[in-house]
Order: sequence, then C-alpha cells, then structure tokens
Amino acid sequence: MLQDAIQVLDKIQEALAKIQSADKDRASIIRKAVTETRIYIGKIVRLGMNNRDYEHEANLSRLWSDAAQAYRKVNYSITQDCDKMSSFWADPNALESSSISRIIDFANTLLEEVHGLFPDL
Repeated sequence: MLQDAIQVLDKIQEALAKIQSADKDRASIIRKAVTETRIYIGKIVRLGMNNRDYEHEANLSRLWSDAAQAYRKVNYSITQDCDKMSSFWADPNALESSSISRIIDFANTLLEEVHGLFPDL
C-alpha cells in the first residue's frame, strides 16, 4: 500500500513539473508538499511504522496547508484536498497501515484535478 502511495505521488510530481511557467510558484508549493510526503512515506516503508517522526508529520501538515492557501482563489477542489491532507498529517493517530489508502485516494484525486486545471499536461 505504501508503495502505491509513492507511485501516485510520483505521477503528481511529473504532472506538476509540466505546469506552465505562469503557475510555477503555486506548482512549486504543491511539489514541495508532494516531495516531502513521498520522502516521509519512503522512510516509513524502509524503517517501519514504529519509526514515525511526529515533528516531520507536523511539518507535512504545514506544507499541505501552504499548498491549500496557494490554490484558494484558483481551484476550490485542489484547496479542499490539500486541506484534507493537512488535517490528515496534523492528526498523530491518522497514519496507520489501513489509512494509507486515504493518501492514495487523495493523491489520485489531486492528480486528476491538476490535469483538469492544466489539460495539456
């Protein structure tokens, strides 16, 4: 399941890399949140759930909150999804093996929305 989350986050990174230069600032904010989330999930895959870093999770919450703020006036759906991810990482009880599917679902939805916002990707 964690590997599936990483694969979807990779697809989001690829899509964001193609976003037109006019939206580079917003794209870079989401790209940072996606990258940091992918790195952290990779760490959990390697070291196991017993090696969680709650401070890192709090930082992920802040990054996703920043991403939501960047898209607040541009795309309401992306804003909502980024807010959901921020809330997810803010809850120390949220990350369990069974909750990884929530990350995958979120990432797939965000990928679709990014493609909808930039159909030429």
